[in-house]
Amino acid sequence: MFSVMPGAAVRFRSVALPEVTAITLCLRGLTDKRWMIDDRLQLMFGKRNAFYITASSPFEYQLQVAESYVTFDVNSMVPVQEVRSAWKSRCVTWDSDSGMAQLWFDGRMSVRKGVSRGT
Repeated sequence: MFSVMPGAAVRFRSVALPEVTAITLCLRGLTDKRWMIDDRLQLMFGKRNAFYITASSPFEYQLQVAESYVTFDVNSMVPVQEVRSAWKSRCVTWDSDSGMAQLWFDGRMSVRKGVSRGT
């Protein structure tokens, strides 16, 4: 576990982009903010922007994979399990074979949406 200041970058060593078949990115934090992703999260391979999520409005998130993007409405997310915690949990997952992506916020899931196949 480590803490990161706002605007900071975290680097992980990874395989080359063509070898990536799926990505799941989760953030968990203790905050008094309504949402944790205020600005953007970005995953790059070299200088190529491969995976990018941003809040396009207070209730919409836009996920970009390679050159394609899809928008998720937070208000339409379905409760899967009841979560009563001060901790906020935000996850996004994408599968390259199907091109499907999904958001998970505090035990609520979005519908799966197609965004981009392959890498």
